[in-house]
Amino acid sequence: MRVRNFTGIKQREPSGAVLHPASLDEWTDVPYDAALKFWRLRVADMDDSQSPDRWWKESDGTHIFWSSPFSLGDGYATAAESMVLALNKLGLKLHLAQTWFGEMHGLHSQIAEGLQTPHPAPMQVGICMATAGEFSKLPTPYKIGLTMYEADNPLENLPEWRHECRILDMLIVPCEHSKKVFGKFVTHCPINVVPLAVNPLYYTAKKRKPKDTFTFGIHGTLTSRKSPIELIEAFTKAFPTEQDVRLELKTRLGIMGVRRNYIPPIADPRVTIINEDWLAPKMLEWLEGLDAYVFPSKGEGFAMTPREAMATGCPTILSNHTGMADVCDEQYNWPIPVASEEESPLGGIWRLPDWDYVIETMRWMYHNRKEAYKKARKGAKWLIKNHGAEAAATQLKAIIEEIEPLEKNAAKRVPAETIGNCEEKHAKFYEAIQKLVLVRGRILDIGVGEGVLYAELVKRGYAVTGIVEPNKLEHITKLLEAQGIEPNLIPRKLFDLRKMRAEFEACVSQGVLQNYRRTEIHLILKACLRLSPVIMFSVPTVHYPGDFGPHSRLLRRGRWEDMVAAFSYEFHYYGARQYLWCQIHGLDAGQRAPAYGYMVDNVWHPHPWQRDDGKVVSAEQI
Repeated sequence: MRVRNFTGIKQREPSGAVLHPASLDEWTDVPYDAALKFWRLRVADMDDSQSPDRWWKESDGTHIFWSSPFSLGDGYATAAESMVLALNKLGLKLHLAQTWFGEMHGLHSQIAEGLQTPHPAPMQVGICMATAGEFSKLPTPYKIGLTMYEADNPLENLPEWRHECRILDMLIVPCEHSKKVFGKFVTHCPINVVPLAVNPLYYTAKKRKPKDTFTFGIHGTLTSRKSPIELIEAFTKAFPTEQDVRLELKTRLGIMGVRRNYIPPIADPRVTIINEDWLAPKMLEWLEGLDAYVFPSKGEGFAMTPREAMATGCPTILSNHTGMADVCDEQYNWPIPVASEEESPLGGIWRLPDWDYVIETMRWMYHNRKEAYKKARKGAKWLIKNHGAEAAATQLKAIIEEIEPLEKNAAKRVPAETIGNCEEKHAKFYEAIQKLVLVRGRILDIGVGEGVLYAELVKRGYAVTGIVEPNKLEHITKLLEAQGIEPNLIPRKLFDLRKMRAEFEACVSQGVLQNYRRTEIHLILKACLRLSPVIMFSVPTVHYPGDFGPHSRLLRRGRWEDMVAAFSYEFHYYGARQYLWCQIHGLDAGQRAPAYGYMVDNVWHPHPWQRDDGKVVSAEQI
């Protein structure tokens, strides 16, 4: 199995195997299990394209490579755990790998064991249950993505998803709404709808008995999309004087409709906010103690939490749209009509609930609790039969078993840019170089790709030296000589730039750096600043992914700004935002660390870069 260490430093995995750093196109053969361990540690790319024997339908069953997060509290992760357990029960042989998280706390014993069990061989078919950016991590020839979206237009904020979905042979979504959303731009492969599995632990519907108090509840990561603050207001309006009614909001990460680690003051003493991470048994105990559940979300990709409440036989009020619409039925629950719409920061619209309906229904439940309990028990039986773990897993298993992996989708490949076809396309970038460097000036072309930039600079009268990966020297030489250009090329790994002593007016690059990783790019740029006072590089953007090959690494401007945060820089779009060029003047005096952070409903919350031991490090140390 081939792997490529993209960190720039030697890596050692727990069993003792060592992987030395490699540059672009430099791969090392290691045993499959060791390759997978380095891949899981997020320090290496893995490539099994040259592995002849991939497992698929073997004598003991159908084997699948499954990649997803597995972690307490995350929506994808908890749903993935239930799906894997349900598929295992049906006899599929799933071989697990984590993406996003490496947290083992609270995982089901079968999942924990599966994550630690070596894979017997490369797989033919892989499923990645995550957002589209993770799909490329699947090392299998046949790739299935399993994802969803909470609004209508992911491409408004995540235009790269169009590109990242192109590598798939099949897309699976958990609701009809997501099929419509992704169907607008995923047109090269089939899209199937399969609901996610609700943990069977919650299948406990039993007769609820009226108590002295009546408690409403909601749980999840209660961002503004879930309308928790509005729910509190509706609760107070519904019960202005009653003292035997309660509202409990179970959240996590300190989120209550505003931002992380901020719980606003609540005036109503009947309202309780619980900010804790619970394991499933504790969550079940809490759900069974509720008398009703209210979920007035503005948009969901699936909405697992109201399904969990329904499975316990809890009367459930939930919004009738997006990922919730598939289970909304007045025979079994209380669907909230859409009152109005508003622009969503996630792209498209959010659907606002009819709060008058919510208030009136809460009042009705309070006064007619026995009738509400009876309807909810009926709803639990219906949900488990039609949307439960066994039903969901059976649907997915049937789809998997029908796959013909050799009939693989061939994503349309776009020819690479070649010498002679780029002068007009990159004119703005070449003009920027000419404004900065006088004709006949000495320029270093960093990592000559197809010779496009090199040829254009020579034609414009510059003295150009090209650094080319050693295995591409002969190819680039022939390309340039065919254009009547006598090349001045140095075969050298870009990390070896630090060994050069020549001085140049500028170091330039076009369409090369995006193929390197963060640490590699940082080291390359630092080395270039020792050779010249300025660096200018051009890279493709995510805005027009259809114009690039299916395996091009396309990054948004924010990602590039994050990667060069330690430098003094400026960015410019050109070619209708199809390309981005950057000018770097030196290291930033403030030595800013990369702006890592987290997103909550499309709002960026930065935090300092931290090592595993908790110490903050500067970009210079990365």
